[in-house]
Amino acid sequence: MRLALIVSALIAAGYIFIFFIFGFLINLAFSVRDGVDGNSSATTTQKDVPLVLLDPTLDDVPYATNTATIVVHGTAMAETTVNLLVNGAKRDSRRSSFEGEFSFDVMLAEGENTLRVSSKDSDSKQTLQSRNYSVVYLDAPPELTVDGFEDGKTVDKPDFIVQGKTDKEVFIQINNAPVVVRADGSFSTTITLKEGDNMVSVVATDVAGNETKQEAKIVYIK
Repeated sequence: MRLALIVSALIAAGYIFIFFIFGFLINLAFSVRDGVDGNSSATTTQKDVPLVLLDPTLDDVPYATNTATIVVHGTAMAETTVNLLVNGAKRDSRRSSFEGEFSFDVMLAEGENTLRVSSKDSDSKQTLQSRNYSVVYLDAPPELTVDGFEDGKTVDKPDFIVQGKTDKEVFIQINNAPVVVRADGSFSTTITLKEGDNMVSVVATDVAGNETKQEAKIVYIK
């Protein structure tokens, strides 16, 4: 009888131990699952918030132009209001696309113009600024003076000096060959004439693409 009681007590204790271990494992499994779900939610929340705010930029802005109105394109944060500033004054506003793209028609003043765009992040309310972009608008052709350049002029030597003066930051070509222009706008080069009539052209082109051209027939007679 005593042995039977001992055996029964051991069996009951075994069942109690098994139930305890089973309950512990279940609690542990739920704890691990909750921890994973919590980390996943935290990761999702972090992904929803942009970690880096991108300043708006303009693409391929020309250094100079001879057109009073140009179109500029750029990128900013997606679906934000982008402001265009020309020479420090707000000129226009546009909303960027889902891809962050935008464009503006810009009317320029004569001479140098400074362009800049800004936007405001909707979450942080932080204003984002681009760098300054410089565009030179020139609508007049450059000045060009060529010394002793007379149509029908007769010379008795094959070496002929072509020299003159133009504006600063202007390119000179003589018979389609580039010529060095000094800082003060002066230039000089020597060309070789063939016997008889020689057409000589001098073309001055500024940074905006405006041109001034002079041509003369120079006659070489031995």
